Amino acid sequence: MKRIQKFTVIFLCILFVSSSFCLDAFADNRDLHENVDISELSDVTEADWFYDTLKNLMELNIIHGRDDKTFLPRAPISRCEFIKTLVCAIGTDDLSDEDIEIYDRLSKNPAHWSEPYFYLANIMLIFDEDEYETADPEEYITRADMARYIVNALGITNDSQYSPFCDDADANTLRLYREYLILGRRGDDGKLYSDPSANCSRAEACEIISRTFDYLTNPYKYKRNQLLKRKNNGLNAEFEISDFFLVTAFEFEDMADFESALPIDKICEIYIMNAKIYPDIFLYDSISYRFTDGTTHYFFKFQYTEDINELRQKRDASIAAAKLIIKENISDDMTELEKLIFIHDYIVLCTEYDIDGYLAADIEKSCFRPWGVFENGLAVCQGYSAAFNMLCREAGIKAHTLVGYKISFDSEQVLHAWNVALVDGDMYFYDTTHDDPVRQNTLRHTYCQMDKETHDLYYQYEQDLLDLSLFDNILN
Repeated sequence: MKRIQKFTVIFLCILFVSSSFCLDAFADNRDLHENVDISELSDVTEADWFYDTLKNLMELNIIHGRDDKTFLPRAPISRCEFIKTLVCAIGTDDLSDEDIEIYDRLSKNPAHWSEPYFYLANIMLIFDEDEYETADPEEYITRADMARYIVNALGITNDSQYSPFCDDADANTLRLYREYLILGRRGDDGKLYSDPSANCSRAEACEIISRTFDYLTNPYKYKRNQLLKRKNNGLNAEFEISDFFLVTAFEFEDMADFESALPIDKICEIYIMNAKIYPDIFLYDSISYRFTDGTTHYFFKFQYTEDINELRQKRDASIAAAKLIIKENISDDMTELEKLIFIHDYIVLCTEYDIDGYLAADIEKSCFRPWGVFENGLAVCQGYSAAFNMLCREAGIKAHTLVGYKISFDSEQVLHAWNVALVDGDMYFYDTTHDDPVRQNTLRHTYCQMDKETHDLYYQYEQDLLDLSLFDNILN
């Protein structure tokens, strides 16, 4: 079954309130008593670290107290309890009539109270293959189990390579750390642990469910807030520094500071790399930084020669244009490669290369921006590639700009920008500039959807620009 990619943050208990499909059908079973206020729970106080999270989830009708008015926060959570809570938190509006009929039937006479939730978890691909048939609902789950269910529910790949943990963190835990969903436990030795084989407590599950809910509501806002919380304790992973610079650029900050154990040379390298591959985001003209020797606190200042408010308006208008183009032309039944061909063709047909400005060495600054494509229909290679990035992001495709040189027949080297996209682990290359004949309204695919072997015959560039980690960032 196709993984459900589109999640709607709405509770299934109210989603089909007008029909018989309703998750409060089991309101009277063990551990799921409705109508209990957090103030009535005898084993929860306002001083508990999880109090605010639990209160919020109870008010949202995602988590409930037990019939005896306890929550048992330190007790391990069972698979059925976690699955029920996760399903209620994420919700979906993509169920077929057949799925609803089966859920309805399971709800009327369940072999176990969790059976309808297990059915929903299975069709939402939260379970691994065959787990729906074999999983023990009453078995306590580990932190690794919890991470696996959430990764499956979010439909994200568990390919993160960075590990901050000193114990054996599993791939799903690393993926959730990369998404700022799992933070780990600081041991007495000051090191970070993931404890993958330890049972997950009900309070811990409450916290991770709350983060997952917030993540689904607005992934960028959630990750941004978590990142800003971390910055004063130290952004020591390269992806954290990368995401931090992306946030400051996206939000037009003119100054930022953070703690990091990474050396300044590495931090500047990360900044330069991101500025190269995201010309649609990094609209600064220059940066400066300062720090004191022997410290780990860095200050960065970003300079603009253009009015920031005007830049923001033009950038936001380009994003709105990209959203509309994708909405009107991209359908769910298109493959990612088909979507990429559309994006390539749209830019080629709607944009003219500023050959006059190029020959006169007097190119308007807008030609380097994505709005050169969306607003003026006039751009140079950086503008072409910036618009490509924006359209891919709105289409849910991971892509970025490459910079280097196009190999010409006369061996002349001219600095150039084009794009690479990642689809099912494979890279495909697109050069909308060179597929756009100057002053001709024609379409060609000479440099469209090239594989790496073909691409490398025509281009010179830094191989580091193809690092897989660059395709994962806070904006994707």
